Amino acid sequence: MAILQEHLRFFREIFSIKDFFGERIASIGVQEIRARRGGKMPKDFDYKNFKELLFARGVKAVDEFDYFDEKANIKFDFNRPIDKKYYEKYNTVIDIGSLEHIFDTKQAMENCLRMVKVNGFYFLHTPVNGYFKDGFHTFNPDAIIGALKSNGFQIIYEKYGTLRGKEIKNPAYGRDVNLWIVARKLKKIDKFNIPQQEWWDEMLKEDWKSNWKQRVKRREKNYLQKLIERLKIIWYAAGLQ
Repeated sequence: MAILQEHLRFFREIFSIKDFFGERIASIGVQEIRARRGGKMPKDFDYKNFKELLFARGVKAVDEFDYFDEKANIKFDFNRPIDKKYYEKYNTVIDIGSLEHIFDTKQAMENCLRMVKVNGFYFLHTPVNGYFKDGFHTFNPDAIIGALKSNGFQIIYEKYGTLRGKEIKNPAYGRDVNLWIVARKLKKIDKFNIPQQEWWDEMLKEDWKSNWKQRVKRREKNYLQKLIERLKIIWYAAGLQ
């Protein structure tokens, strides 16, 4: 859980979103700021920690939630429902690499989304490919996006990037790929809605007998995509990128 120098292009884009830095921010996890080995952070990120960076950008109050790190001012296990006193308390809730380490991701996301004020932001950075045994989860982006949209959030920023900081268009074709997503809360959450993987519903509604050619083409396309993905993994492992 840290701001890495390799990822500054994404942070700069997100931090430039209008009204992203409100008066009160919640950080899920205590975030460090790490330069490359032997390097130095540029001036706009040259702070001891994330909390200092936020204060320098005009934020008035920062709450850091963490179950293990003693530097956090609020000790809390996000596998549990959060106290209602934190509902709609924060202009922005920021999660830089914590969600994948929480077993009950449904409860963790519900906590975070309820904590955001209406018209506030939820910023999540989490793995969607690779990162073997880094956390409990590597996510299908559809699950994250579905949870946001079904609970009254509008996606305003969505990109994918490798651990080394390279932006890629398709997260299937990369090694150790992260989702960078920011969503604005449009309305209060009453009942938390759980997204469904609608692909199954669409598939079962098809006329399988009349659409057999389309099914064959889809299988061929999936085979080629998997082959390309494996070749790219070999490419990365060989250090050719």
